[in-house]
Amino acid sequence: MEQGIISQYTSLKRECEEIQQSIGRLEDRKRDLLKCITANPGHCHIVPEYVEADIAETEYLINKNIGILHNRKKRVDELIIAIEEYIDCVDDSRMRRMISLKYIEGKTWYQVAQAMGQYYTQDSCKKQVHRYLRSE
Repeated sequence: MEQGIISQYTSLKRECEEIQQSIGRLEDRKRDLLKCITANPGHCHIVPEYVEADIAETEYLINKNIGILHNRKKRVDELIIAIEEYIDCVDDSRMRRMISLKYIEGKTWYQVAQAMGQYYTQDSCKKQVHRYLRSE
């Protein structure tokens, strides 16, 4: 697996959370729109000229946007799982630890070296991981 993909892990996790929040906001918007129409049509913040077709189109567009976000989230989730499976398949415990510390936990190379123990430096950890990823 390419280092570029592995290094995106923390960003992919954040993107997944942001997509989920966006879906939630759109679901709330759709629920408010439908509740307003069905429960209190006289108290809606909808402009009186809003016809039923405009409301249906707005609901359709919200649903379409939610569908797009679900598809994006699915792709992001698949990448996250692929990265986790790749790291899980690394046979060398030392290398698996360094890769996990750097890319899964998002630590700096200095922090990785500190976590690995006294015989490791940030440069040695970085070189070892880069060599390993290039060789795969």
